[in-house]
Parts: sequence; structure tokens; C-alpha cells
Amino acid sequence: MNENLVKLLDTLTENQEILEKFLERDSVEDLYEYCTSIVPGYTLSEFEEFLNALVYEELQQQIDDGDLENIAGGTGTATKMASAMMGSLLLAGGAGLVPHGEAAGYNSRSYYNNNTYMSQKGNNNSNELKSKINSIKNNASKDQQNNYRRVVYKAQAVANENTNRNSNNNNDNQRISADLNTNRNQNNNNTNIASAPSNANNNQNLNNNNNNNNSRVSAQSNTNVNQNRNVNNNRSREVTIASSPKASAITYGQKLSASTLTGGHVIDSLGNTVNGSFSWVDSSPRPDAGIRSFRVKFTPTEDGLDSKIFSVNVDVQKATPNVSSWPSNFGITYGQRLSDVTFFGGSSNIEGKFELDTWFTSEKPDAGIRTYKMVFKPKDSAHYREVKRDIQINVQKATPVLDRTYFEKTYK
Repeated sequence: MNENLVKLLDTLTENQEILEKFLERDSVEDLYEYCTSIVPGYTLSEFEEFLNALVYEELQQQIDDGDLENIAGGTGTATKMASAMMGSLLLAGGAGLVPHGEAAGYNSRSYYNNNTYMSQKGNNNSNELKSKINSIKNNASKDQQNNYRRVVYKAQAVANENTNRNSNNNNDNQRISADLNTNRNQNNNNTNIASAPSNANNNQNLNNNNNNNNSRVSAQSNTNVNQNRNVNNNRSREVTIASSPKASAITYGQKLSASTLTGGHVIDSLGNTVNGSFSWVDSSPRPDAGIRSFRVKFTPTEDGLDSKIFSVNVDVQKATPNVSSWPSNFGITYGQRLSDVTFFGGSSNIEGKFELDTWFTSEKPDAGIRTYKMVFKPKDSAHYREVKRDIQINVQKATPVLDRTYFEKTYK
């Protein structure tokens, strides 16, 4: 059993919101697509075996192996016992036990047919799954135990739906076949009532019509059979992402849709390349800066193959602030330090501050026009990068101060 399916069971029993969305799905395919969006990493066939395994394990703990074989056979006292027993497993919205048998919406006949597979495959369930089920039953909270039974009920409901669908298809085919035979008999009776001189012509026309009808029915049947065979063959070809596509980098503030997916290689279980397209499952987010992971869906071009959902990393780069004007300064006088410079003005589209980009703020520069780097430092440094620019500082010449002692003279 794929370990990701054990993780899925954990999630379904612990997260009520996810469980409710799980229960809304009506088919195996819908359940599979939703579950892989929550916990990815397993194939459709593995997911179907997982659902069957849940029902099998629940039944296995309530009856012995001999009774299970009788149930798979579908008749006798064991049949009634299993119907009542499985009826007790089905919960309605976690509120309590529902009535037994078919009165509770449980199709016992379809369950017996399905259990032929379960009785053969159930013993192959992994120790991890059995251990998880036992842990839920023995150690989990009451809510988790109820959630587990609701998952089992949904697994059985999906199995019943598939069986009923197949049964309805068979009944439709039988009704169509009976209607065709009735129409043929009526046509034959009408032909026999016709006048004797035209019997030969009528019989010949009838045979020709029958041959034409048989040819059309045969051709249509062959087409349907081939289509079904192709779909079944494709279902057995599991899709694998041999190499993921690369996502182009985007800038903070852009939607994920701005990132383009290129490359990527997909193969089937036979090693053949599978053509198709990659797309974001949800392209609307505006992600934070950094390396972020998002879900990608591969949709095969060929009919019958399952889609695949997996994750791809996106480099969301920091945005560059728009500095519309840089600060000015009045300069300093020779002998003063750079830290004595007073800056004023300057504006940007985001909050931040302007500073000299130097460690030597205690420097006393020579007189003249001196060039230094100024940097704008955004307050939101997680999403915006720093911006630098050259500025000029006018270092004016200093005015000397004369000492009066040089001009004094002593007279006697």
C-alpha cells in the first residue's frame, strides 16, 4: 500500500472540512482528483485498491474467513448476516447508525459481487494500513472514529454506484435485444401475410434487409467494443511525470499566471511518451517573495488517460521600489565628517529610508565635489530590494582663523 494513502486516511479522519468535501464526490474519478489535490503521490488503481481495502478491513474484523467466502459467493445465511452487518457500518453525517440493509440505501447484492475482488485482494493490505486502522479504532477520538466510518461508507457507496451502473447497462442491452427480436418477428409475420406471387420477392428483400441490418449492428458493435477496449487499455497505462516542467520567475505583486511552464516529460507504464499540456491548478494567487511551491495539472491529449497533479517550484523575486526623487544636501565644509551632512527630500512608492551607502561616515573628505553611493532601504525588506544611486556632496573650503598673538609686539 502506498504510504501516501495512509497519510490521506490520516487527513480525512482528522480534518472535518476536507472530509465533508470528500463525501460530496460521486465517483471514483472525482474522489481521486480531489484526494490527489490534498495528498498527491499515488495512481488511480492504487486509490481504488485503497477504497476496497478500507471496506475489506472493516468487514474482516467482524466475520471470519469462512463467512467472508460465503459472502463473496452471495447466498445463504451468511448473506443475510453480512447484509445486516454492513448496514451497521454506514453512518449518516456522523449522527449515528443508519438502518440495516437495503432500507438504508445499501445494495447488498452489488456488495457481494464486489467482495469477490476484495476477498482476493484484502489479505494483501499493508501492515501500515492495518496499523493505522487499528490505531484509529483503539486510540483515536470519537470524532475521528466516526469520520473513519464515514470514509468506509463512502468507499462502499462508490463501489455500489459502479456496480449499479454496470447492471443498468446490462439491463438496457437486454431490453434493446428483446425489442429488436420483437420487431423482426413482426416484420416476418407481415411478410408471410403478403400474396403468393410476391412471396419470393418479399423474402429476398427481407433477407437483404436483415443482412444489411446485421452488418450495421455488427459494425456499430465492433466500433463500441474497440472504443471500450481502447479506454480500458488506456486506464491500465499509468501516467508518470518523468521530468517536471520549469516555471519562469515572477516578481512580487504579480499573479502566478504570469509564470510560464516550459519543458517537462511524461511517460506511461510502457515507457512511451504521453503528449498533453501543463497548467496551474490555481493561477490566481499573488505569492510572497521566495521559492514557492504550487500545484500543476498535466492533462493528456489522448482520451482515457488520467490527468496527473504534482508540485512545481516558482522563484518569486523581490520587487524594485520606484524612487521618484532622491534627497538633496547642503554640503559640508572641509574638516567636517560625512555624518554631518544633512539630507532633505526624496520620495518612493513604498515606505523606507535613504542613507549613505558607506561604513566611513566618520570620514573627513577633501574639499571639492565628492561622489558617494546613496541607498534606499525599504521597510518591507522581505518583498522589496534596496535601490542605490550616485549622489554628489559639495565639500567647501574652510576659512582659516588667524591667531592675534602673531601680530602683538612688546615695547619698553
